[in-house]
Order: sequence, then C-alpha cells, then structure tokens
Amino acid sequence: MQEFTAKIKQMLLLNECSGDTSLIYKFSDADGVRTGRSGYSYGISQFDIENNWEAILTLMDCGFRPKDLKRLYLQQGDISDLNKILEASADYIDEADNRHIADMIKHCNIFNAIDDDLTLAMIIDYHNQLRFDIGGKLHRHLLGMLEDGREIDANTIYQFKLSHTLWGKKRPDDVERRYKNTREVFCG
Repeated sequence: MQEFTAKIKQMLLLNECSGDTSLIYKFSDADGVRTGRSGYSYGISQFDIENNWEAILTLMDCGFRPKDLKRLYLQQGDISDLNKILEASADYIDEADNRHIADMIKHCNIFNAIDDDLTLAMIIDYHNQLRFDIGGKLHRHLLGMLEDGREIDANTIYQFKLSHTLWGKKRPDDVERRYKNTREVFCG
C-alpha cells in the first residue's frame, strides 16, 4: 500500500504541478486567468481554496488570518508574503496532502472489480480534479458497465473524461497529458 500511495503522490505531482516541487508550497492559479472560479491552489493535490473547505481549514491551522484568506479569495495584489507563510507551513501541507491521498484511495476503491492499480489511479486522478461522487456520472457509468459484464480499465476512465466532461471537451490535451503521466508512473 505504501508503494501505491507513493505512486499516487508522484502522479499528482506530475498532473497537478507538472512535476515542479517548488509549486507545492506556493499559491498557484489553476485556471491561469484569475477568474475566481477555481481560486488559488496549493500542495501536491493542489487544494483549491475557492471550492474546498478543508483547504481553508488547513490554512487556518497554518496561521492564516481572515484578512489573509480574503486577499487570496480576491486574487488581487502581491501575495509573496502569503507564499512565505505557506512555505513555512510545509509540514502542515504535507500532512494535509497525506490525509487527502489516503481519503481518495479509500473513497475511489469502492469496486471490488477493480484490482488494477492503473485503473484505480485514473479514478483517483479524476476525483482529485473533478470529484468522483457516489451516484455521480462516472459512478453510474461504471456501475452500468459492471452490470453489463464489461471490464473497466484505465482507458475507460480516460474515454469517459474525454467524452462526458466539460473539461474533456474543452481541454482534451490536458486529459491526454494526465493519462500519459499516470501510465508513465504506473507502467514505466
């Protein structure tokens, strides 16, 4: 299990931070245009402070004050001082990433039919980026496949993401990049 968890971390680092470890402890803007839809992110998992309450609680544990969080929400001005606080809180960020990764592995490993690490990793990557909700689109799709006796593999998740998500239709290049990264980590 430790080896699988280490590979998930490696996959997330590639998929979320393009392999750049310097981005773990700096706030980044996921959509790159500061629309406020995605908010600033941090950590290996790229915790989105706009959409993830746990991300905000972690920042509060790191000593961020309400006025600091407001600056991050507004995405205006220089935040280099806030990046210094984040960098000084590396241990907290690492703990939050470790908890999040353990929770994702547990959450996404709901099908006894999936015994392939690559396929599970693809579901985990989907969940980290888009949310794999029980009863959600991907979950219903996979259940339907299992009921029909069809096999689920990594390509199933890749194809679903391309054809059934807004992100896949808008950014097929990113979906392909993430798939290739995941295959590289798990298949060599």
